[in-house]
Amino acid sequence: MANEVYEVLKNYYICNYTQLCNYVSSYIGNDRLSQDLVHDAFLVIMDKYLYPPDEKKYKKLITKILKNSIMTYFRETGTTISIDNSFFDYMEIRSAMNNPEKERCMEKLVNFFEELENPGKMILYLNLYERFSLADISRMTGEKQRNIYYWKNKALEKLRAMMEEAGCGDKW
Repeated sequence: MANEVYEVLKNYYICNYTQLCNYVSSYIGNDRLSQDLVHDAFLVIMDKYLYPPDEKKYKKLITKILKNSIMTYFRETGTTISIDNSFFDYMEIRSAMNNPEKERCMEKLVNFFEELENPGKMILYLNLYERFSLADISRMTGEKQRNIYYWKNKALEKLRAMMEEAGCGDKW
């Protein structure tokens, strides 16, 4: 039983280690610490293994552990993310939906998102795509939460207007 879990986790670890390290490093900017956090996340999962092994559940758990590790890093070090365009140098915006009738609108959405300006663009990305709360984003950026809320809403309004103008207002 434990051997099966170990094999599934080992394969997931080998296949996704570099991607997960890059993800964590894009936030904290320290490759060595990122590697340690990813390794520690897998060790935590090994202690709390699930049976039968389920790669989807492991992925969710590891992502949650890594996000918590990122927030702990920001809380303990007091560092912040700069609200400028360099944040997106290592991020890849992609459409997770494979619905053919929505494909054209999803492509437009991604293109329109690229046209947004920071800080709204960064806040939308962190909140909607990476699922960080507004409080977490406030802690990560060092900005007041009410400013984060304001910038997010302004960016959403702009994005909605662009989508409606393109004829995709209610399809995404």
